[in-house]
Amino acid sequence: MIKIGTAVFLFGFMGALTVAPRAQNDSPALDAIKSNLLAGKVFKAKLDNKFIDPTTKDTVHTSGEIWIGKNEYKIHMNDRYIVVDGKVSRVYSAQKNQLIISNYDPNEDDYAPSHFLAGTQKEYMVRQQKSPDGNYHVVLFSRDPFSLFKQVDIMVDKKNDTPLWVKSVDQTGNITISRFNDGAYVMGTSEMFDLKYPPNAHIVDLRKE
Repeated sequence: MIKIGTAVFLFGFMGALTVAPRAQNDSPALDAIKSNLLAGKVFKAKLDNKFIDPTTKDTVHTSGEIWIGKNEYKIHMNDRYIVVDGKVSRVYSAQKNQLIISNYDPNEDDYAPSHFLAGTQKEYMVRQQKSPDGNYHVVLFSRDPFSLFKQVDIMVDKKNDTPLWVKSVDQTGNITISRFNDGAYVMGTSEMFDLKYPPNAHIVDLRKE
């Protein structure tokens, strides 16, 4: 099971990038993010994530690091690592000293990077404008009650085209805010998505034979 902090991050930030290509208007800032990933670069950043329940106003804070590539991603939050390489998903919990391995199908993952790079549906409208500091504020919104989000706001750095923060509001009003520090695009390597764990870790392999 993925802890709530990791789950809401996936739902918020990864989901926000996923809906971006399904917008009905072009956004140069989003196109720049897409171009960097298609060129084999990886977005790497430290993150602070906040999830707000609209009814109870309860707030969940998490922090960690992320790496997002063309077909893969890695998330480190608290004692947990999640690594997806496009074919296999691996989740390691340091607290339990347990590694769970399973087959991965991007078609079944709403937050797979491939959806951001190759989305075709036209569910969202997009508006891009400059913020007072010169960065690019992108707003995606949908009036479709079956869409993943009501609205997604993404602030993109004018200097290096990296996301600075993402705020998403889903159909039930849940709010997820992800802020990124030291964000940069770096050339991807095979070692970047390695997952190191102790040799005595308990391994649960759920892959089909």
